[in-house]
Amino acid sequence: MSRSTTSTDHRLPDLYPGADMRADLFDAKGVTVEEAVAATGVTEAALNGFLNGTARIDADFDLRIGRFFGLSPGYLLRLQNSYDLIEARRRNGAAIDAIPERFARAA
Repeated sequence: MSRSTTSTDHRLPDLYPGADMRADLFDAKGVTVEEAVAATGVTEAALNGFLNGTARIDADFDLRIGRFFGLSPGYLLRLQNSYDLIEARRRNGAAIDAIPERFARAA
């Protein structure tokens, strides 16, 4: 697996975490955004932003929505962070790889 990514990368884009959440939790279980908003106190804008991939989430969102769906604390944040790291690598991989490592990593 190559550590660098260039603008000629033809891989399909990764699905943002909200896409999986929409399919696996909302659609599959028949839960509406309105129902989740009413039960959790998360704003409709925040939830729709996450589900549509236009907004990041924070710890409060993770805890509230995670509790509603029976997810472990931090689960949604870990999905978000993983997605963000992959996307940053895709956008800036060559520049990041060009940064010299000052200290050796422990094996």
